Amino acid sequence: TQMDVYKELEVTEANKPERKKDIAVLRKMQKAITDKKSEVRMECLKPYEDFNKLCGELTEIIDEPIKLIDNQVKEFEERQRQWKIKDINDYFAEMIHKYPILEENDLGIDEIYDSRWENATASMKSVKDDMTAKLDKIQADVTLIQSMQSDKAEEALRLFWGDLNVTKAITLINNYEAQKREIQAREEERIRREREAELEREKQRVREEERKRIQEEERIRQEERRKAEEAAEKIR
Repeated sequence: TQMDVYKELEVTEANKPERKKDIAVLRKMQKAITDKKSEVRMECLKPYEDFNKLCGELTEIIDEPIKLIDNQVKEFEERQRQWKIKDINDYFAEMIHKYPILEENDLGIDEIYDSRWENATASMKSVKDDMTAKLDKIQADVTLIQSMQSDKAEEALRLFWGDLNVTKAITLINNYEAQKREIQAREEERIRREREAELEREKQRVREEERKRIQEEERIRQEERRKAEEAAEKIR
């Protein structure tokens, strides 16, 4: 109700100082309210601060066995992980003998290892299946490269054993064979042109010999006519 009074006041030159005083009074009222709010807040928070302190102490007490058990769990999981790594390595050592080509080229487990195999959620059966699939693929890739019967097959195999990237190895062979075919095609074209040129030279030679033969026959006929004419002249 008191604030409604201020809403109806009109500011004039004469009452402007009074209105400024009104503003100051109202702001003091606002500050008093804010100060009281802070005071009440502090009083209300006292029980909370005491309770919060007790909660902190209890949390620290409970945290001790949590850390103890957590460390034990982590140590146990790490032991399980190491056991699993050993099982993985043992299985690889057993399996590699079934792939003589891979064994001869010293394929190591590090080249196909997947860190996800160590996860507790990955069963040893899935690990074995995955490893077997990888070894099968590598052997199939080697067989594919060897079957291409290219002069670059050995180099392609060396490239393949570097990173097991069959695409790069096959690309090497394909590029070489394409270049080889291009060179062979150019050589065949060169030989064809040489043969055509040789054939043309032979034709020219035959034509020249034929021309000379005709000229010689013509010369002989003329010589015979001349002799005949001379003999006839002597008879006359």
